[in-house]
Amino acid sequence: MKKILVLILATLSLTLTSSNIGGGDPKLVAQKFLNHLNNKEFEEAKAYASLGTVAMLDMMVQLNAMAEGMGGAQEEPKEIVMGQCFISTDGMAAICKYTADGVEESIDLIQEGGVWKVNMPKEGAPTD
Repeated sequence: MKKILVLILATLSLTLTSSNIGGGDPKLVAQKFLNHLNNKEFEEAKAYASLGTVAMLDMMVQLNAMAEGMGGAQEEPKEIVMGQCFISTDGMAAICKYTADGVEESIDLIQEGGVWKVNMPKEGAPTD
């Protein structure tokens, strides 16, 4: 009976750990965030965003709706290739390199509640 209980607890623990949206891999979090952002799936991107970044995504939703309402040209999704991620010595921040249509860029991540989240608050948002 104890073996069955231990097996159930181990399985439950593994399931909860593997289903963590943010996860323990900043590169995976950055990739999922960028893929959702690239496809204008702003609500889905919020699952991988820090609190400050969620506010920036809300602003992007409004700007995208205005552009579509004015008949703006639809931008083609970029090809995103992830590079290396570098985690700070205290383990609370990371920078992930990636290329978007051949241009090298980087994205910042922070730990929020023990989970990696992309950190692009409104005041630090990239300008195009």
